[in-house]
Amino acid sequence: FVASASSLLSDQASRRAFANLLAGIPDDQKRSFYINKLANHWSKFLTFAEAASIVDSLDDNIPETMRLRIACSAEGADYATRFAWLLHGVADSQRENAISTAVLQWTHADFNAVATFLSDLQPSSDRDQAVGIFADMVASTEPPSAVDWALTIDDARHRDRVLQRIYTSWSTTHKQAARDYFAEKKLRIAE
Repeated sequence: FVASASSLLSDQASRRAFANLLAGIPDDQKRSFYINKLANHWSKFLTFAEAASIVDSLDDNIPETMRLRIACSAEGADYATRFAWLLHGVADSQRENAISTAVLQWTHADFNAVATFLSDLQPSSDRDQAVGIFADMVASTEPPSAVDWALTIDDARHRDRVLQRIYTSWSTTHKQAARDYFAEKKLRIAE
């Protein structure tokens, strides 16, 4: 219903009015279902700029899942633009989840583009979170690269936790290689 109705709305103003109508539905599972269907539809048929513009103009009671789905799926914008837009509109309590979900989905879609995006990202706790997720994903296929990424995390406690996870994962299959690489990098890890 939502996708069909939304596709009939050919202009931004109609789509915006329709989304605001949905936003007025009492906050329950049905409302979330409809709004997520709408976001899914928009992420397939609208550019990122079009979908983001609509979401930015809506009332504040739009679920963050809509923002997250558009940031992760809509085409037509680089990861830096999507990341900034996503974090601008997400509540602090949902920030870590939004970063994790976005980096996971983006990495599955285009590993190299995410690596470039992360290397260009200015140091911050958000960057540390994103790099930690990326390093965890890389660890299964490229453990040395995952270690190198983890070493770029500024927050020492977060960096140590990520390095520990990488070492634990790597050492289950290639213990000596993990030990050698960590020794080469002068890293101490509890075994």
